[in-house]
Amino acid sequence: SIVCACRSVAEAEVHSALAAPPVPTTVDGVKRRCGVGFGDCQGNMCQAEVVESLAAARTLPVEAILRGAPGSWIVATASAAATTRPGPSVGVRAIGRLGPADGAEVVDLVVVGGGLAGIGSALAAADTGLRVAVLDRGTEPGGGLADLLDRVATDDERRALGALRAAVADGRIAWRAAATVSDAVRVAGDGWEVQVQLASGAETVLGRRLILATGGYIMPREHLAIDGPRPSGVMTADFALAALRRGWLPTRRAVIVGSGRLAAGLEGRLIDAGGEVIARLDAGSGAHDQTGRRPFPVREVRGNGRLEAVLVGDRWLDADGLILAHAVRPATFLLRGLGIGDERPGVPAPVGPDGDLPLPDLWAVGTCAVPDVDRGRSLAAGIALGSRIATLASIVGTEDRP
Repeated sequence: SIVCACRSVAEAEVHSALAAPPVPTTVDGVKRRCGVGFGDCQGNMCQAEVVESLAAARTLPVEAILRGAPGSWIVATASAAATTRPGPSVGVRAIGRLGPADGAEVVDLVVVGGGLAGIGSALAAADTGLRVAVLDRGTEPGGGLADLLDRVATDDERRALGALRAAVADGRIAWRAAATVSDAVRVAGDGWEVQVQLASGAETVLGRRLILATGGYIMPREHLAIDGPRPSGVMTADFALAALRRGWLPTRRAVIVGSGRLAAGLEGRLIDAGGEVIARLDAGSGAHDQTGRRPFPVREVRGNGRLEAVLVGDRWLDADGLILAHAVRPATFLLRGLGIGDERPGVPAPVGPDGDLPLPDLWAVGTCAVPDVDRGRSLAAGIALGSRIATLASIVGTEDRP
């Protein structure tokens, strides 16, 4: 399976790095050995898995794992639940192989990403009779909000989640959880060949049409003008939620940056886990600077191994965690291999007015096309695109079905 989606670093590469002497003793050591965490998200999407693997290799509790320098702890406390990883497809039945043993079945639509946009697209298309397969990197539907939808979902989103579970249960939607798409290739003549990496190995899914609903990652500190050293404890909501999901407390005293439902939901989860949120800051507050932009509310950080304080305005706040939940960068890594992506972080998928991309039978929707940290319109956008594709399929003629 793929651990680092930004750089396509496989779990086997991480394990190989941990097996070769001398065994890395820190997360930074693993990073230098195999490249995991060097991608656009700066490790926030994969650090929890690296911590797990390093702790297992060294037979240590996760609380003993350091990022680099002495005192650079990553996990404050861990519950008994932290001894096992989250299992695949909790709450939604994972599909088995998509086709018979002697060949892959061709589905009408492959959706890459099981967030709100992907869910909306899949439901709208399946409701018209199209055969749909969803390939989702997460273990639960919902994408970047999966851990928070019980707190922050709208009524429409709750209904969509219920409809999804029903559609998966009765076979109208095939759902593959804990699956990372590593590549997509246009098949000569018709459709797409999608390469999927799983814990059990690699698989190929064939689809006549392909939607990328790959979401995004929270903007890390490295994309911001924050003065000071680089201690452990400056993280994004992506890592904070991954830690909390595992029963870990990633910070005891946190400052959260963000004013939307992602930040609010994260604050509630952190408090329930025993953490303290000493401030939640609006990233858009403050007077405009000479560039016409609003300055970021956190001006500077201090701390050697672990974060000790953050400077907000002219006041230092004592904190061992700074969690960024204010903005999202689109995850368009798959487009790079197709020759239509942009290597610069933050550039969304180059969609047309109907979500179409510059290759046949290929679309993008949701945060990867229109970045929104709170995914407020993702479900509606997905439903609209799924409906358009279903209409297109009916116009060009319904494919023969077995």
